[in-house]
Amino acid sequence: MAYIHSTVEGTFEWYMRTYPMYHVLFPIFFKNASKIITVTEKVKKDSQKLFNIDSSKYKVINNSLDFSEYEDIKINKNLTSINKFMYFGRLAKEKEKSITAAIEFFRYYKNNVNKEAKLKVIGDGVLLEDLKTKYENEDIK
Repeated sequence: MAYIHSTVEGTFEWYMRTYPMYHVLFPIFFKNASKIITVTEKVKKDSQKLFNIDSSKYKVINNSLDFSEYEDIKINKNLTSINKFMYFGRLAKEKEKSITAAIEFFRYYKNNVNKEAKLKVIGDGVLLEDLKTKYENEDIK
């Protein structure tokens, strides 16, 4: 079984260019795996294209939280004093669901628990400008 958590664009290519043994190891590793687990469709497609792997070998298992499962949980009163949140990570397409989930949680908290809360997003990537535009009128910086 093989597991690919995420790929930064060009990572596999960099390894194969920098360490020639990976030209041999990566294809053997993926060819001999009974299943390849990835966390997103994009990671699946990227590795599938690069290593010419049949789609049937893959299983995509997302690792984001589904906040709808937690609607009835009561928030502890001590949490109302928290007014600063931070998201720290790569702002990449394959992380978009996780980023959106974090922002949705922040919005819920701000609207229902602490109106003074602020969210600071720290990171860089292809989604940075989109996020700045989309959330420019909110307490998200």
